[in-house]
Amino acid sequence: MIKNIVSTVTALASMSLLLSGCDQPSAGCIVQDSSSWYAKYDRKPGQNIPAACDPLIPKGEPVGVFKYVDPDVADSAVLSLRPNALASRATRDPTVNVPAQGVYPQTAIANLDSEATSDDLCGTSNWSDASVDAAATQTAAATQISYKYSNVRVVARADAPGTQMGGDITYTRTQDGLTCTVELEMKAMWPAIPCDPEDANSCSPEHNISPVYAAVCDPDLEFCVPAKAFPSYAE
Repeated sequence: MIKNIVSTVTALASMSLLLSGCDQPSAGCIVQDSSSWYAKYDRKPGQNIPAACDPLIPKGEPVGVFKYVDPDVADSAVLSLRPNALASRATRDPTVNVPAQGVYPQTAIANLDSEATSDDLCGTSNWSDASVDAAATQTAAATQISYKYSNVRVVARADAPGTQMGGDITYTRTQDGLTCTVELEMKAMWPAIPCDPEDANSCSPEHNISPVYAAVCDPDLEFCVPAKAFPSYAE
């Protein structure tokens, strides 16, 4: 996935990244800007999901995560998420991201709080939907996918600012005449670290996992993911 999100709020002409946090003990609402996040998705219980939908529902994926702010406007921070399922199909969608025109169909955008709460989490609000309408090719079916994010929060601890997030997703995919909608719980970490499920130390600090976090190698995804409910702390 490339950093195709670019200037997420083009109307803010002097946009730049926020590079420093607030005074201790809060690190402020810092976010590690990178296309190298990895998100694990767990289906929320109590849903009646047809078996035919199983292969269309992701268990996890890389996600591009970026924060933007206008330094001249107070509380102007925005958070943008671009999941790989949309980014990888963007070239098959005639409505690609066109920042100069304010068009971001494959990118979800929200307001990001300027200060963390007492539990060292930064909230978000007013999420836009992200979607792709990918045309068919000789090897791939026409596919429509949408992500509706809500309740997204970012860890703001001073010892690990902006490197883990959690939230909810309503995921909808239509393909081959079948439409599947599912409620997912997202747990995401930075950086994205591939792992070996047979190696017990594959997701340890020696493999660039923050010692603050409890992480585990997902046997299906073969990436390190949060081991506990968000926020997944080691202690």
